Amino acid sequence: MTETVIVLGAGMVGVSTAPAPRERDRDVPLVDRRGPGEEASHGNAGLIQGEAVEPFAMPLAPHQAEVARRWACTKA
Repeated sequence: MTETVIVLGAGMVGVSTAPAPRERDRDVPLVDRRGPGEEASHGNAGLIQGEAVEPFAMPLAPHQAEVARRWACTKA
């Protein structure tokens, strides 16, 4: 019996992920409500934003701002 690995999303990440289990003889259906690359991958032209790698808590509470300043000083 062949195992099935379901990949949710047929965008850039889903289509890039699907070949790995396929190479291990798994059935790999891509599940998306639209065609491949028609959702978020289409909207941002398939780019991954470098400035969005680290999440930012917005808006910062007053006590969190001081913690963020101290943290930023230790990373410099």
